[in-house]
Amino acid sequence: MLEGRAREAGVELVFDCPEELPGIRADKRRLTQILVNLLTNGIKFTPEGGRVTLRCRATKESGFVFQAIDTGIGIAGEDIPVALSVFGQVDNGIRQQAVGTGLGLPLSKALAELHGGSLDLQSELGKGTTVTLRLPAYRILSRPVAAPAPLIAAG
Repeated sequence: MLEGRAREAGVELVFDCPEELPGIRADKRRLTQILVNLLTNGIKFTPEGGRVTLRCRATKESGFVFQAIDTGIGIAGEDIPVALSVFGQVDNGIRQQAVGTGLGLPLSKALAELHGGSLDLQSELGKGTTVTLRLPAYRILSRPVAAPAPLIAAG
């Protein structure tokens, strides 16, 4: 789904999820939208030669955890609340061609919360960003299912 965009940007996409994961009780369309938003941001703000990783894990203790990890330009700590606000855009001065509406992160956060989960953004200028989506353990189905075809190609 995002492979072409990453290839054009010269960014490697990595899918780091176990072959078997338990099923998850979630709105598939909304969960996909969250992950696409997070990965698209990673691609948009990662310079050529960088990497964007989608990591997934599920345990009874932590629930279902997805992380979008990039080696991009990062966000200053004081700008994280701006990035998570509706129409909030951080002036990074680096990739001005990477424009958007400023709705991706706040929408993703709202959708995560509607699922009983949370969205956390950790970042450091020049070192990249990790966005963690946590869905509660009660959303994990008891039987494992084979991992679906990745949204992205492993690099």
